[in-house]
Amino acid sequence: MLPRPGAGPPRLVAGPRPCLHRKLIVRDAAQTLITSANLTEAAQERNIEAGVFIDDESVARGVVAQLDRLVAVGVLVQASL
Repeated sequence: MLPRPGAGPPRLVAGPRPCLHRKLIVRDAAQTLITSANLTEAAQERNIEAGVFIDDESVARGVVAQLDRLVAVGVLVQASL
């Protein structure tokens, strides 16, 4: 079941109900991958995952801008690799 529009992100809850958390990759400010997939061998072999690849610079720039805003207001913390 998909969350209704405007419902916000699914919450992690104890119990049998499945939950979804997204992974987001922006490459060269031009391509965006949004997926539920974990990038591990176990996840790739056993899990059912879904994702979308968007080859559009304006989408990628918008995603980066939104992430930057979330860092600026303290919702996200930028990790150093």
